[in-house]
Amino acid sequence: ALQDGTQENYSFVTGEGRVFPGFEEQITGLVKGAEKKFSAAVPQDYWNKAIAGKTVEFSVTVKNIQDVRAPALDDAFAQSLGKFPTMDALRQSIRQGLMQEERDKETQRWRMALLGAIDKQATMDVPDALVSREQDMMVHELEHSVAQTGIDWSLYQKQIGKTEEQMKQEFKDQAVTRVRSALILRAIADTESLEPTKEEVQQEVDRALLQYKTPEEAAKSIDVDALVSYTKNILTNEKVSQFLESCARAQK
Repeated sequence: ALQDGTQENYSFVTGEGRVFPGFEEQITGLVKGAEKKFSAAVPQDYWNKAIAGKTVEFSVTVKNIQDVRAPALDDAFAQSLGKFPTMDALRQSIRQGLMQEERDKETQRWRMALLGAIDKQATMDVPDALVSREQDMMVHELEHSVAQTGIDWSLYQKQIGKTEEQMKQEFKDQAVTRVRSALILRAIADTESLEPTKEEVQQEVDRALLQYKTPEEAAKSIDVDALVSYTKNILTNEKVSQFLESCARAQK
């Protein structure tokens, strides 16, 4: 028996490829209430190293079968999603959103390229303490991402066969790059006197606090001083990025 190998009321959509390799093909055609036992070979490159390259025996009971039916794409559907009077208005909103997303991606790619070009010419001492802290942060970011999928963190570590310390070491090169980028942004901000105004910081902080119903609820959930510091740093980096973009355009 596999540790944590039993799942109750597991649901998925056929054709999406989100289940165990070979699983979907075995249960296709079964009816509600049907039971079936079968085996499936695990690919050598499967993410769970504990069972990669082995054969797994399944015992399955089909509890329910549902049909995915897309709603009619009409004005009524558009109105149910928000302030869209017609389906054309919804399509236009989606189109604009996708275009903005692509513009944001391109802007981020360009900014990373600019930082990379500066980094190649920069000389600096990168403190080990900063790199270690960045590695810890990257591990916590991964833990948060895993938690959003509903997988227990300790189970995830067992499945990939790595400890937090091993993950941390694998993140070292990325951590060094992130620290160097942060130091470059800080140096440019100081040299060019680039920082947000108190009003700009307060405006962004107030926007972040809107998710809380009362000031008391916000005080219990977050460290306001830390939020202000974080917001100031984000806005400063944005001003530096815009400054670098203007410099790059001027060089064209």
